[in-house]
Amino acid sequence: MKKLFLVLSIFAIVALPAMAISQVVPDSTYVEGNPKCENEWKDDNPSNGTFNVSVNGGTITYTITNMKEISWSSTFPIQTVIVKAGPGANIYDYGPNGATSGSGLLTPFNNGGNRADLSHVSFCYEESEEEYGALKIIKQVFGIVDQAFNITFDVYDSQNALVGSPVVNVPAGTDPSGNILVEDLEPGIYVVKEPDVPGYSHKTPAEVQVVVAANDTAEVTFENEQEQEYGDLNI
Repeated sequence: MKKLFLVLSIFAIVALPAMAISQVVPDSTYVEGNPKCENEWKDDNPSNGTFNVSVNGGTITYTITNMKEISWSSTFPIQTVIVKAGPGANIYDYGPNGATSGSGLLTPFNNGGNRADLSHVSFCYEESEEEYGALKIIKQVFGIVDQAFNITFDVYDSQNALVGSPVVNVPAGTDPSGNILVEDLEPGIYVVKEPDVPGYSHKTPAEVQVVVAANDTAEVTFENEQEQEYGDLNI
């Protein structure tokens, strides 16, 4: 849950039970002054209408009516909404799990007992953590390899930008194999290209497209076969 704080004073907010991510209208807590969030998107110059903003890798859509009421939706969870007007703010706490929509959020009353006009609204959220995947490149050689060798692969992203050139070591032996793990890749589509190896032919395509998912390891195998050498027979 976001920690709210004031410029001149500190206050605590009693957390409501966690709610499902849906349209909910939690009770508001009134706070004097200008409360803030650790991570927030803030409309400092509000006006009536419907607005879309891109933030935290997603989108928040909100509607202001009569400068006194707010409804909203988001593509990611919002934990707290601060509705500031007059000498204080109404704090709408959606719990640690947050919500993806809400309505009926009202500005606080002014000293005259009327709803004050909105001065700003803040949407508080947990920052999204980037998730990465990995790619395991396997090199399989069929035949007798007398001496170990290295082979360099090129890995390209969906924009055809080179993201790495990992090197696989193939040991000596019969039908040897080697592999390397490429880590910290953003989820997406990648193309792995294998160069020609003198004395070996490709048993599998030399260029392979692979999908890397978050928190997972994709695998791609390249196979080569030792080329046969032939001599002349004199009769």
